[in-house]
Amino acid sequence: NYRFFHNMNDSTKYYETLLGDLKKYSTIYLWGAHFSLGVLLEELNIKYIFCEDAAGLLSRPEILKNIDEQDKLKHTYQKSIDQKGLYNGTGINAEGVLCNVNAQNNEFLLNDKVINFNVIDELRTLEKINLEEILSFFKVNNQIIVEDNSTLILTQHLASLRVLSLEQQILLYQILVDYFFIDEKIIFKPHPDDLIYYELLFPECRIIKERFPAEFIPFIFDKDLRCVATVSSTSIFNLKCQYESIFELDPTYEKDFDKTHRYFIVILLVKMFNKKTKCLNCNLQLVRRLSEVLSVDNLLDYSCNINTNDNIFIVDDYATEKENAKSKILMLLQNLGDDDCVIFINSHSDYCWYDYYHRELWNDIVPVVLTKDAHKPQGEDFYASTDDEVIYVYSRNKELLNMVREMEMRKELPHTGITVRKESLTGEQERIKMLEGILEATEKRLLYYIEKEKQNK
Repeated sequence: NYRFFHNMNDSTKYYETLLGDLKKYSTIYLWGAHFSLGVLLEELNIKYIFCEDAAGLLSRPEILKNIDEQDKLKHTYQKSIDQKGLYNGTGINAEGVLCNVNAQNNEFLLNDKVINFNVIDELRTLEKINLEEILSFFKVNNQIIVEDNSTLILTQHLASLRVLSLEQQILLYQILVDYFFIDEKIIFKPHPDDLIYYELLFPECRIIKERFPAEFIPFIFDKDLRCVATVSSTSIFNLKCQYESIFELDPTYEKDFDKTHRYFIVILLVKMFNKKTKCLNCNLQLVRRLSEVLSVDNLLDYSCNINTNDNIFIVDDYATEKENAKSKILMLLQNLGDDDCVIFINSHSDYCWYDYYHRELWNDIVPVVLTKDAHKPQGEDFYASTDDEVIYVYSRNKELLNMVREMEMRKELPHTGITVRKESLTGEQERIKMLEGILEATEKRLLYYIEKEKQNK
């Protein structure tokens, strides 16, 4: 009940009804400290052991904050929860911090409060009979038989968390499988709160119906897994030391998954150019994963500085509302070598290179149009957009631009229900797409200046 976040009397009465006098306990181990009990313990100055919600979250509090931001009621109290240190264990009354040290990110620093606890390591120390007893408690009584070289996908309950709609979550996993695991033997382990009907969406895949903690995974399959994969499931942090092959896309993919088509064609262009390529403001994890699929990871440079010694630049979402950012892009284009190029993913339609006083830049730009054909009946778990998508390639090298024009691509996405195509355009088609781009870019800049003028007034 959200009134407990600001009404300590109600909160105290409620928890005393459940637990008695909170001050009588010698030790309180608290999971989910960012909920009302954590707030109450901090307000009443009662000591407790802060326990991370899931492995690795102590050093990644932004994951919990992002989830709470989606809650229309809880986000009101988020600033207060953060100030009390209830996301990252820095609360005044947190006398200890229980976490899996090995699951934290590289920035994590040990201190005297940290209590290291790795569930999987602890389970490995148990006698067989004791381990079986624990597994039985969770109704996991037998080993699960799987095929050789299977890939396990751990899902996240994004719709239940209100991070995505149900339709968006379905589309995310359809795109994920079609781009990264289309020829794999796949096992889905849905999150316990995940309501998606994976057995209907992916009939060729194995769906684990049993509900159990992900920490049991190393103990319950009859064969070793080839790979464990996830999009933003925190369970992966506990498993990283247990499996050689881990595939992970972080929470940024929850927002960018529908841009996968654009990123795929961009990595294909990099492969065609076969030159060292720098990424600027891209979804780097998505770039990395697609470059692994297409075997061009050696060509990518993920550092952020702009250096004109590089041949190819990939640019995305460069925040044109910040004038200094736009100036950097214009400077890059002006200083670019004659044989080099910039690929604008333009996934947020920011047209970051657009400037009224540099309209001549459009003379050295080629639009790359992605066309999508639906091959699944509308309404039959079909949630993909069939609108064209356009990226732009800038270069003063006419030969290179002609290579881009003539490049063709066809990608079947059977679960998503579309075929993505890139084909050569006629001169008239290219001219129309360029004019449409110029018109949209002009409109966006005008709206930006109108809004800026309003704010100044």
